[in-house]
Amino acid sequence: MNSLILNLNKTKFIQFSTKYNLGNSICIDYEYNRIENSQSTSFLGIVLDKTLSWQLHIDKICAKLKSACYVLRTLNPILSVSNLNLFFIHSLNYYIWHNFLG
Repeated sequence: MNSLILNLNKTKFIQFSTKYNLGNSICIDYEYNRIENSQSTSFLGIVLDKTLSWQLHIDKICAKLKSACYVLRTLNPILSVSNLNLFFIHSLNYYIWHNFLG
């Protein structure tokens, strides 16, 4: 027996289904506590939803790219092209490291 304790305030489950067949709704109880059903979750930097579509993950990445584009547009009149490229590569490496490797 291990000493792991289930934190019921943070524990949720996802009932995966297809877009066309949403299946039956299920309830999970543990020690007289109901575990909440979630529509989506983030796992290792990837956003998963109950139909396993990529839409929520794409929306998250697009929001980050929009803010990065805004920064590049703002810096464009100030920095040279080589410095903008350097800033872009550094930002891309930071994003990859912190979202996929970190």
